[in-house]
Amino acid sequence: MLDGTFLKGKHKGILLSAIGKDGDEGLFPIAFGIVSEETDCNWSWFLNHFRDAVGTDRSLIFVSDRNHGILEGVKQIFPDALHGYCYKHLTRNLQHRFRGVAPNFRDAVLAQFANCAYAVTKEDFARCIQKLRAIGGKKVCNFLDGIPNEKWANAHFEGLRIRMLLMEQLSDRLGDGNRWTTVLTESVDKKMRQLVDKGRTWERKKSSETVYEVLSTPNAIVDLREKVCSCKLWQINGLPCAHAAVVIFLEIGGGYEYIDKWFHRSTFVQSYSGSVVPFVRLDNDSADSDIGPPKYHPSRGRPKRKRIPSNGKFTSRKMRCSRCKEVGNHNKKTCRK
Repeated sequence: MLDGTFLKGKHKGILLSAIGKDGDEGLFPIAFGIVSEETDCNWSWFLNHFRDAVGTDRSLIFVSDRNHGILEGVKQIFPDALHGYCYKHLTRNLQHRFRGVAPNFRDAVLAQFANCAYAVTKEDFARCIQKLRAIGGKKVCNFLDGIPNEKWANAHFEGLRIRMLLMEQLSDRLGDGNRWTTVLTESVDKKMRQLVDKGRTWERKKSSETVYEVLSTPNAIVDLREKVCSCKLWQINGLPCAHAAVVIFLEIGGGYEYIDKWFHRSTFVQSYSGSVVPFVRLDNDSADSDIGPPKYHPSRGRPKRKRIPSNGKFTSRKMRCSRCKEVGNHNKKTCRK
C-alpha cells in the first residue's frame, strides 16, 4: 500500500511510505522517504529505490489512491505488477458525489457499491453493478466510467492478493481441527448439546428401527434413515433439529452416522489439510547502495502547509476567536475565556 502524508509539527516535508499487510496482525512499514512535496518525480525516486530493495523476482500487488505520481511510477518502474485502487478512497470519492442528498439514499448507494466490490464471481458482480447503476443514476455511472473494474472489484482483479491470508487461515484451521476431541466440529457439537438440553424433558416413543415420535409441543415425527423431521427444521438447515438431537444422543446414545459427514471433525480436517506454498527469495549478497536525496525543484507560489483532504473526508475549519484572539474550533459565543 502506497501513500503520502504531510509531516506534522515543526518539520516540513511529505512522508512517502510503502506499507505491508501481515494477515490479521495489521499493517507494518516496509519503506519510507521524506521529500519536499508529493510530485511525480519524487514518487519515481522513491519507487526506484523500493525496487532495488525488494527486487522484481516475485509478484507484487500495489494498492493506493489515484495519485498521478503513484499511478505513473508503478506503471513505469513495476510494469509487471498489479495495481488496485484503495476501496476506502473510492468510497469517499463516491460519498462526495452524493453530498447534500438524503443520508438514507447515500448509505444505500454506498452499501450497494460495497456489494459490487466484494462480489466473488463475475455473474454476481454484473447483477450488483446493474443494481448500483439503477439506484445511483447518472452520478454513479459517471463515477464508474472513470475506474476500470479490474482496479477495484474482487471479481475482476487478476492477482492473488489474498495468498498470505489464505495460507495462514488454512494452517490455523487445520490446527483447530486437530485440537478438537469431538466427533463433530466444535461449533456443531456445541449446537447439538444446546438442542439436547432444550428437549431433554421430551418423551420419545419408538415406532420402528429408525422412526420415533417425540412428545413435544406440538409432537414431531423423526425419521433417522431419511434424515427428516415433521417440524421441517432438519430438512431446511441440514443439521438435526431438537427433536432429532434428543433421539440421536439420548435415545440411541450418539448415532453420529445420522449426521451428515460435512459436520464431522474429520471432514473439517480434510478440507484444510492442504497448504499454500510461500514465496522464497534468496538474499542478495551485493553491498547496499547509498540512497541519495531526490532532485529538488522549487515550486512556484506559496508552499502548502496542510494536505488537501480526499473528497468526502471531513476536516474541521480553524477560526480566530474575536474574544480571546486564539486560533481554534470556537468563536466568541462558544469561547470559555
